[in-house]
Amino acid sequence: MKTITTLQNQIDTTPLVGIYWFVKGELVADAVALEEAEPYADALQHGGHYEWWESLRPQTPAERVLKYNEYEHWPRGRVVYFVSREIFRIYVDPCLSEEHILKIVERFILNGQSWETETDQHYRCAGCHKIRNT
Repeated sequence: MKTITTLQNQIDTTPLVGIYWFVKGELVADAVALEEAEPYADALQHGGHYEWWESLRPQTPAERVLKYNEYEHWPRGRVVYFVSREIFRIYVDPCLSEEHILKIVERFILNGQSWETETDQHYRCAGCHKIRNT
């Protein structure tokens, strides 16, 4: 029993990488530990938004709302780890606030880790596109 507890505690403190969305304020994510991440240039990452959305079989109300809309409708982003710099990067949609970022940090277990945020053209929700096109 103690081994299971120790293993669970270890899993709960392992930083994660992956993809996420905010759907009506709720964080929906697909994440894995670094040991399971895929290399991409100098980074370790996990998943693709479209592929995960396409295969999603909604289990929660937020996942049902996510699936009902196009995959790029809601604010989204990803967390990657840069091996050479030993830092996590949170790619964020410009619509996301500091409060959203703190929820990402908590969900991806980045407290106590070095991390930074960055915007990217890939992570622009329908709201961002509407603002840009006005």
